[in-house]
Amino acid sequence: IAIREGRAVLMDFDLAQKLGGRENESRLENGKHPRGSPPYMAPEQVRRAPASAAMDLFGLGATLYEAATRRLAFDPGDRPDDPDYPQLAGPPAPARSFNARIPASLDHAILRLLALNPSERPPTALAAMALLAQALPKHELRLWPKWVSLAPAEPA
Repeated sequence: IAIREGRAVLMDFDLAQKLGGRENESRLENGKHPRGSPPYMAPEQVRRAPASAAMDLFGLGATLYEAATRRLAFDPGDRPDDPDYPQLAGPPAPARSFNARIPASLDHAILRLLALNPSERPPTALAAMALLAQALPKHELRLWPKWVSLAPAEPA
């Protein structure tokens, strides 16, 4: 995602693959790294499982977490046990622990998107949108929600 003229634009960096597609080699077997941006990759993507929509929903959760807190959900510096892929070590701290302005319902929705087990994430993008729509407070139309800060968030 890049900001262009004040709007978020989804970019494609040639990492897309067919649903169910699988790279031939496993990082755990041969030491090679999976394709993607490590802080946004679902645990099953790190392990090179077949591609699924659940991986994209995890990436959406990681992006929303970063927008809400101005920090990565899975920061390599936070997990010395696996600095390359901290999402293999456990879930992130709640976003509200870094930005108290985030509604609790939205924090819950973001954490659902970041569930380490893909079966605990919403089953489809439509279900994820419904979850987020229910979680967001009803307010006037704005370019950025109030919980997105342009300055670093203070700890709660």
